Amino acid sequence: YIETGRYKLALERFEKIMRGHGVGFSAFNLWMLYVDYGFTLVALGRFEEAIEPLEKGLSRNAAVPHGQNALGYAYASLNQLQQAQDVFARGLEYDPDNPVLWSNLAVVWMVAGAFQQAAQGLEKALTIEPQNPVIIQNVMVLKGVSQTGYLSEHPKLDLFFSKNR
Repeated sequence: YIETGRYKLALERFEKIMRGHGVGFSAFNLWMLYVDYGFTLVALGRFEEAIEPLEKGLSRNAAVPHGQNALGYAYASLNQLQQAQDVFARGLEYDPDNPVLWSNLAVVWMVAGAFQQAAQGLEKALTIEPQNPVIIQNVMVLKGVSQTGYLSEHPKLDLFFSKNR
């Protein structure tokens, strides 16, 4: 259900599995349950609830860029910018050419007032995926800062899901 954006249906399935204490999942793949459950909560805007399952899943397998991105997204949405920056940077350790992670890291830097760093992150994201509308929008927001000297429009975070793990 996650791949098709049917997050409410996915959430229903995850909650049923969680009520059964993850029956059918072993130590080998339990991380996936937690990461995908947390991702679904982020997609539904339930950021505070998403942090615990994402952290639990990523503590078992950190090499999940879409999970790192979802956790960073949750932290950024809760204005916990240092945590968001750390998590997006950790995601880039596993997928250094991911344009969404670069753009989201640039958003955190913009909101924190680190506009030069934000420009570098967006340049990297745009080089990788020049047609991405979210990245283009964030570039325009940053250009507005160069004209006004302050952030007059909120940049946009983005999610991605990859089942290729």
